[in-house]
Amino acid sequence: MTRPEQRDATESGVLVYPRLPIPKARDSHNESRPPPRRSRVNKILVGVIGGAVLGGIAIGMMLRPIVAPDSRIGAAQQQAEEAGSAAATQKKRADGLEKELESVTAKKKEVEKRLEVASKAETKLADTAAEADKKAKDLEAAQKKLAGAMKGLAAVAVDGEGLRVSINTGLLFVRDDLLSDRGKQIVERVGSALKEMSDKVASVEGHTDDTPLPVPKPPAAAPPPKKGAKPAPPPAPPPVRFATSWELSAGRAVAVVRHLQEASKLDPVRLSAAGYGQYRPISRRDKAANRRIEIVLAPRPKK
Repeated sequence: MTRPEQRDATESGVLVYPRLPIPKARDSHNESRPPPRRSRVNKILVGVIGGAVLGGIAIGMMLRPIVAPDSRIGAAQQQAEEAGSAAATQKKRADGLEKELESVTAKKKEVEKRLEVASKAETKLADTAAEADKKAKDLEAAQKKLAGAMKGLAAVAVDGEGLRVSINTGLLFVRDDLLSDRGKQIVERVGSALKEMSDKVASVEGHTDDTPLPVPKPPAAAPPPKKGAKPAPPPAPPPVRFATSWELSAGRAVAVVRHLQEASKLDPVRLSAAGYGQYRPISRRDKAANRRIEIVLAPRPKK
């Protein structure tokens, strides 16, 4: 049995147990030859294939999230999409509600504006009605007062916003357009009432019936001249003052206006006269009723 210290060492200096056979020395001529080319190509191919495999594994690891995404990521993406869709729906609904609110607000403002206009119109109408009622009461009171002053000598009636005083010409004139003493007194009563009505003007209207005006008789013929004397010229016909009822009705209205101005001291700006002749009758049978003077007391025109 061989001892350990007697073990032979190999060329590498490492003791091998059991002893291995030492290979025979190679031929130096054979060692200097390069390995066959095919084995080198094989090594290169093996290296390329191994690198490709390793690169493929690395690329696969990198592309794995893209090629085969995690199921949790897909669920999260789906939830995000659903949340986005819900948010879009809510936004659309909110936009619709906002537009509807704007429309309702605009309609509300329009209704409020109309209500304001209607309220103002109602207030104005109420004020106008109250004012008209007051004027009507004042006019009725003035009518009663004037009718009492005329003592049945004239008819006093409400005419729109004024009063109409109708007096028969038989009570006013002696003839034609000449006022009688009694007629002057009647006119002065109207003038006194008109003085108290400072907001009124007086328009005097003359009316006649359809009876033709009388034609004045021609003067008597002169006696025949004496023998040898020259014949006297024929007498001139009497002058005709009122050719038609137009002139007569207008003359009577002017006579009343002049007396109102002179006796009652009324401002002539508040007075006017008009003649209507026979063309505005109030009765077809009673001609005396058509022969009248009407004094219309109306509100002063606004400047």
